[in-house]
Amino acid sequence: MTDSTNRAADVPKRGRVGSVGRLSRLGTGLQLTITVLLAVAAVLLVNWLAGRPGIRQRFDMTSTAKNTLATATEGLLERIEDEVLIEILWRPEGGRRAILEAEVMARTEKLLTMIETKADGKVKLERVDTSDLVGWQERQRELRLQGFENGLVISQGERRVFLPMDGGLAQFQPFRMEGDRPVNPRVLAYIAEESIAEGILDVTGRQELRAYFTTGYGEQDPTDGESSEGMALLVQDLERDGIVANRWDFSVDGAIPEDCEVLVAIGPESPWPDGMYAAIIDYAERGGRLVVAPALDPAHLMKSDIPDLLGHFGLEVSEGRVAHHHVDPQTGRVMQGVSQCEWHQLPAQILTAHPIVKPFVTSGRGIVVPAAHQIRVVRQPENGLAQHLLMSQPRSWLDTVPVDRIFQAEVDGQLGVFPLAATVQQPPAQEVAPTKGLEAEAETRIVALGSEVALTNAYRQYDSGFTRAAFNWVTDQEHRIVVPARDPDLRYLPRTADNAPFATASKVAQFYLPGGTFLLGLLVWILRSRGSGRRRVSPTGPSPSQP
Repeated sequence: MTDSTNRAADVPKRGRVGSVGRLSRLGTGLQLTITVLLAVAAVLLVNWLAGRPGIRQRFDMTSTAKNTLATATEGLLERIEDEVLIEILWRPEGGRRAILEAEVMARTEKLLTMIETKADGKVKLERVDTSDLVGWQERQRELRLQGFENGLVISQGERRVFLPMDGGLAQFQPFRMEGDRPVNPRVLAYIAEESIAEGILDVTGRQELRAYFTTGYGEQDPTDGESSEGMALLVQDLERDGIVANRWDFSVDGAIPEDCEVLVAIGPESPWPDGMYAAIIDYAERGGRLVVAPALDPAHLMKSDIPDLLGHFGLEVSEGRVAHHHVDPQTGRVMQGVSQCEWHQLPAQILTAHPIVKPFVTSGRGIVVPAAHQIRVVRQPENGLAQHLLMSQPRSWLDTVPVDRIFQAEVDGQLGVFPLAATVQQPPAQEVAPTKGLEAEAETRIVALGSEVALTNAYRQYDSGFTRAAFNWVTDQEHRIVVPARDPDLRYLPRTADNAPFATASKVAQFYLPGGTFLLGLLVWILRSRGSGRRRVSPTGPSPSQP
């Protein structure tokens, strides 16, 4: 009676114990699920808060602060009103600089990410798909680029600036030989932030530049689109680059207009009035920009003031013109005395390293120069630089007056290489008002072309963009963007004794945390191993007191 009663009483007890176990497990699972959901929600909330501009904080712990934008760049980004588009042109190429260029582009993409974040939606980044040949060619025409070159295109509306890899993002030391020892290329300076900031200023600044063409003294007409001697086609090309052409006649208009960005004098055939010549000299010495080309006819050239104007800035223009032997492509005959002797086909291999012609060198394109006088640098400006821009082919000669295109050693001298154009770049020779903030810094820039024909309608079919490049260079503005020099050292945390907190943080991250985690996991494993060896008693087994 007693045993059966006890066994009957045991049944509901065992049932209640099992029921409690199931509820306990269900509660534990529910608690775990809620905990996981709350943890995920907390992570999402932290990420959302971290993305809020007013809350987000970034800390640059690099030794050279290379993950921090310069103060001038941050100020510029804050003043952007309309969206700026930055397109990344990147296609890995071979050669000795392949690894260096890949590192520069990787660093530039990180920089662009910082710029995009700081601009708060006012700077948009896009990567051009260069693998799509048809799409790339269409985009190439839109960007008005010749060939392909790695770099960035910064644009806002119709205004755009291209920053090439070499010279725009970084300055490279080319491969060279020192005796029998090869010297590999290396990055001399990383200048992407300065270039990008200046590019943004270029496309967001003034919407148009004013160019004034001198008229009234035999110069070529910038409005003439009918005759081969006019320059209306050049003017149309300049307008696409934001340069608007105007006529300036000193005898009618008086002083040079205040909004003149570049003064253009192409082929004057008679002397200017004294007041006009003095006004042009004064304009240039105050940081003005000039594009000058002498008249084709030596008699007209010597009557004009072009020789004196160029001589004032250390350049010399020849009375004769540069010629070379012409090889007939049909017969292979070497010819003299024909007009082709004055047309200079300059392949990319003989072009200079001047910024104006550098895109032609990198893309492998040549330049055609029609009949041209020699423009030679005879004196370097103080604190400035005068450079030969274009050089003739070897075995050319300076054909003296009368220009008959026939080489006569006793009259024309020796065969050689002769400069066909030159540039001058120097600080203002007169005191000018100081610039403010990020305004353009005053600088005298002069482009002297040996050929007036190079700017006429007749030449446009041969021009591959050289004259536009010359105008874009002469009207360029040097922005006062100051970016602190940054060592390309890749260490993120300095380890010197002067930075003990950072050194300690580095040790904690690299050694203490991984080591402590390993030891903690080992301890948990040992404790669980010991616990698994104990004998467990089933709750449904017989009672020890049961007979």
